[in-house]
Amino acid sequence: MTDKLKNLKSETLSLEINSNQPIPVFVYCLDDTSINKKLVKYNSMAEVIKKEEISYNTLLLFRDTNVPFRNKLYLTRPIIDFENTFDKIKEILKEVKLYVNTPQTVWAYDAKTLELVKGSPFSAELQKH
Repeated sequence: MTDKLKNLKSETLSLEINSNQPIPVFVYCLDDTSINKKLVKYNSMAEVIKKEEISYNTLLLFRDTNVPFRNKLYLTRPIIDFENTFDKIKEILKEVKLYVNTPQTVWAYDAKTLELVKGSPFSAELQKH
């Protein structure tokens, strides 16, 4: 999947991003039918990582691919044509076959006794420290 995501990145964006300047990131939420036009603009990737609780490597992987991560798009340019972008996303997701990358609840059982592990179910949500 990593290779597919890397191939989706625009070569021109990659060239622009190799500068020493902070990279603004535009974050859009989406659902099954559309992209929410209300965006959150961050002035740097460091700000995105902190506020969105996403790892640097994950942000690098999903940024500018039109593949959502946790139902959000991370782009270095604002969307101009929402309908066209949403259509691209649907096509890409058919190829990438990324069905769910949102946190899930996990039920854990002891392998010997098959009893539920204490504290189960566990949420895969990021824990705030």
